[in-house]
Amino acid sequence: FQDATTRVETIADLDLTVVDPTGPIALDTEAAYEIRVRNRGSKSAEQVEVVVYFSEGVEPTSVEGGQHRIAPGQVLFDAIPSIPAGQDVTLQIRAKAGRSGSHICRVEVHCKPLDLRLVNEQTTRFYGRDGRPQESMISRDESSDARREAVRTAERERPTPAEPKTTRQ
Repeated sequence: FQDATTRVETIADLDLTVVDPTGPIALDTEAAYEIRVRNRGSKSAEQVEVVVYFSEGVEPTSVEGGQHRIAPGQVLFDAIPSIPAGQDVTLQIRAKAGRSGSHICRVEVHCKPLDLRLVNEQTTRFYGRDGRPQESMISRDESSDARREAVRTAERERPTPAEPKTTRQ
């Protein structure tokens, strides 16, 4: 008989699901977002970080499911110490919009031990008190805010220029 050695390596495998409100939401009504981080792997995922960002004009009002800190337009959860294999963590956030339009909820999950980053974006449409569609309610200030934000984003993503070389003759 020959001896054989089998080596089994276990890994954590995270999956992110974001459930956003169905249909448009009236201003001054809370929109509910459910975030599920599931470990599909065979090993616990350690030190899982979750951060939620909202478009300008949307503010989180309440949070359930984990220790957190609310900042303007975002929720920062304390690192989840461990998500066992086959288990999940559910986080719930309620938010209100201060102005009508299509607003984004962006959820990022980071797990440094796994060198993993997951991102999920959902769009929620908020409408004004009179029920009219957003297009009839957009102000010039909102469109200029969007342009300024696009410029800021492009500036952050632009590579830093190299120092010019000088030559002597």
